[in-house]
Amino acid sequence: GLNSRLDELQAALLNIKLQDLAALNEHKKQLAQLYRVLIQHPEIVLPAIDNDSEE
Repeated sequence: GLNSRLDELQAALLNIKLQDLAALNEHKKQLAQLYRVLIQHPEIVLPAIDNDSEE
């Protein structure tokens, strides 16, 4: 069996990281939009955006 429980240190670090999660996701979203604008080459195929995803 596996012991998948977090110890106190891991939980504390994750708690800090979760506070910044929304900002990190927003930054990634902005970078993706920038790439779509700047990368315009006929031989480069960018990944499709899933209709169910947040844009």
